[in-house]
Amino acid sequence: MRRGVRLLLLLFTFYWRNRSMGREIKRVALNFDWPMNKVWEGFQCHHCRKCDEDGYECTWKPTEPPKGPGYQVWETVSEGSPVSPVFPTKEACVLWLVGHGHSEKAARAFIQEGWVVSLVVIGGRPMMGIDAAEFMGDRK
Repeated sequence: MRRGVRLLLLLFTFYWRNRSMGREIKRVALNFDWPMNKVWEGFQCHHCRKCDEDGYECTWKPTEPPKGPGYQVWETVSEGSPVSPVFPTKEACVLWLVGHGHSEKAARAFIQEGWVVSLVVIGGRPMMGIDAAEFMGDRK
């Protein structure tokens, strides 16, 4: 099997096991209480079957969670769901990310950027999700 194909299979397997690709910071209300890893109801069309019918024009538009001063990490690979609690400060969010295995540099870069790409490859080494954030700042 070619090396590139093996790498893609490895990345695909890692993604499905860890769901660590595609993240962003959302500013939400401090009392926003939506279960982690559950797709936000405002991102789901409840008329999807009807939307697929011929001649039916869906007028549904997604709605964001309530805005506020809090910081929350969301996955953006699916429709979108929170993957962290809501934090009152950037620093509290950084501490949580570090406590969940990310470097402090990557956590700070991620919060500064507000989002992270799904995957970057640096020197042949794949970097996924939040860990890729420390390499994003050099693109300006």
